[in-house]
Amino acid sequence: MPHRRIQDVLGYACLLNLFSFYSFYLPGMLMTEFAKALPSSFAFSMSSFLIGFIVRPVGSLFLGVIADRKSRIEGLRVSVFLIGISSCLICLVPDSNHWSYYVLRVIQGFALGGCYPILSVIVYEASPSTHRGVYTGLFQTSVPAGYLFALAVTIVSKLLIGEDQFLQHGWRTAFVYSAMMFPIWWQLNRILKNVEFYDHPEISRWEFIRLKDWTPQEKKCAVYALLMATALGCIAIMGVNIKGFFLKSMLQLDSLTANHVIAYSTIFYAPTYALWGSLADRIGPRKVSKAGLIAGVVLMLPLFKLFEVAVADGYIQAFSLSWFYTFLISIAVSTIATACFGPFVMLVCGLVHHEHRCTLYGLCYNIATGAVGGTAYLVSFYIYQNYGSMYGGIAYALVVAAVFGVVATVYRRRNRPHFEGIS
Repeated sequence: MPHRRIQDVLGYACLLNLFSFYSFYLPGMLMTEFAKALPSSFAFSMSSFLIGFIVRPVGSLFLGVIADRKSRIEGLRVSVFLIGISSCLICLVPDSNHWSYYVLRVIQGFALGGCYPILSVIVYEASPSTHRGVYTGLFQTSVPAGYLFALAVTIVSKLLIGEDQFLQHGWRTAFVYSAMMFPIWWQLNRILKNVEFYDHPEISRWEFIRLKDWTPQEKKCAVYALLMATALGCIAIMGVNIKGFFLKSMLQLDSLTANHVIAYSTIFYAPTYALWGSLADRIGPRKVSKAGLIAGVVLMLPLFKLFEVAVADGYIQAFSLSWFYTFLISIAVSTIATACFGPFVMLVCGLVHHEHRCTLYGLCYNIATGAVGGTAYLVSFYIYQNYGSMYGGIAYALVVAAVFGVVATVYRRRNRPHFEGIS
């Protein structure tokens, strides 16, 4: 594929993924804001936020199979339509406690479960084999970029119209930006029609998952990928999502300061996705991800404890020594997370045939960051509310990461012949 065409695919895929994650993360930004105005709504807001994570593996299963067995373009079309429409319709719900808000969050999570994995595989397959780590790493910077955009919209909106007006009505307008997905998808769709991808057989109505089509090697590789994904996802979710929840809800750092710290640190750590991807091109994705996993298990808890030291009384003056201290810790936590997931697209896609990539990568990514990540939120909140410990959810995630990491390593060694020639 010409170099210019690869850049076009990467650019529009990043933009589309940015707005997808913006739409998905925005309710998480609003969750703590709603709690200030109406504390009784916090539990409902949290449950509606988490259900989006939990249904993501289901979406990856259905939409990933469409992309694998029919075409990447068709799977992406359905995913973008669902997440775009559901996000825009949130503007019309009466309030965040209404049942329709909950339903739309379910649709959002279902659609994102297919959208991100399909885009990841498209970038992987459109990239030259010697630079797949770099290109997929660059693509993954659009995930924190979506988070950063959601932060920016929340902060700027409150400054422009005031916090009270934002909590009453202004939060709805933030979802209007989700409509940008449609023109971006239209342009990407035009480009992809001129890209030579693999031929895909027509999907069967009754055979969404045909395990008989998977070779024994692919089945072994799929089990290994799911085990590693669960381990790596526990570390990644702490560095990208739980970090903000910990600062705002556990340490009671004021929302504006916490958002500023996260926003500035995101600008610095996001490029490390490409850095780890470039390293994976040289030494292999498994070695990089495994190093990130070990670093996460060893260092995450001490780093989160350093957050508590820096935010001693729930207040930090902007750009003070404590602010910079918190800022550097935030970068360190997220850099470890990117080491885990920076090469992950390359790792999973290299394990199986192209007819199974979207399904397997979608399940791996969304089980790791969706189902496991969502339960980490619940465990954190439950232990904090009932036992007063701020580190329950972090300890839970680290234990799961360590156990699944060891099991994955042992499983690979016992089935070594099936992994010959795979980095």
